[in-house]
Amino acid sequence: MNKKQAIIIATLLVLIVCLGMVATKVNTSVISKSGGKTGEKSAISFNNNQKEESKSNYFTESKMLKEERTIQTLEELKSIIDDEKIDKEQKSKVIEEFKNISTNADKENKIEIALKGKGFEDVVCMIEKNNKVRVIVKSSKKLSDKQAKEIQDVVMSVTGSNNVEIENKE
Repeated sequence: MNKKQAIIIATLLVLIVCLGMVATKVNTSVISKSGGKTGEKSAISFNNNQKEESKSNYFTESKMLKEERTIQTLEELKSIIDDEKIDKEQKSKVIEEFKNISTNADKENKIEIALKGKGFEDVVCMIEKNNKVRVIVKSSKKLSDKQAKEIQDVVMSVTGSNNVEIENKE
């Protein structure tokens, strides 16, 4: 597999993940607005649904924004890679950056999926340039030491980094 094929595959992977996030957001919005039931709703239940929706919107919007930024950055890097005026040394640096960004996006998604599988309601994960991993977990209570350790174990197994910052958000 040459570099061009790897770049195309990584770009397609990121686009698939982004489309999955959009589909999830659309489906969640439809379910939230209908209250999960058919029939009429009272104004009180509608207001309660709006409050719940605004709380869950933080996670949905954060993921969407993160995905949009990743895709935009990858597109910019791809245009640099495709530019014939760029010398090989600079192109190889850009290709390496492209690989790092797409690999980190994949790792972030793996962490989010693994933590949801462990019972966390919603999770946003971000891998920063200094290999610091920031995990924001949706929970109405403070996380227990066991839960924090569980998060650190998942992050360590996926990224190999023990530099983890865990935040709790309602």
